[in-house]
Amino acid sequence: MLSALPGVDQAEVWGDSVRVHASDSDAVARYLLTATGARDLEITSRKLEDAFLALTTGSQESAR
Repeated sequence: MLSALPGVDQAEVWGDSVRVHASDSDAVARYLLTATGARDLEITSRKLEDAFLALTTGSQESAR
């Protein structure tokens, strides 16, 4: 269901955790905190190296 949210590029389950890659983390966090029982959210941004690799290789996968 998270994959269907606007701005979500990828959602994957890791045990009892879910990792979401999104262009709008605020919207995803808002949804998780108001519409689900989610707790202990951790929001991180991509590293500069990831952005460099995405730009120089032309691959979106490198940015994840």
